[in-house]
Amino acid sequence: MPLTLYYHPLSPYCWKALIAFYEGDVPFTPRVVDLMDETDAAVF
Repeated sequence: MPLTLYYHPLSPYCWKALIAFYEGDVPFTPRVVDLMDETDAAVF
């Protein structure tokens, strides 16, 4: 089951997950969420 990480680059909580994924060699798809963008906000 592929993982998708929805994150914002300035969030320290997201960075913790990113570090764990990269260190553990976990396959995932990073997706930046910009809540100011209507399309991204609707998807999120």
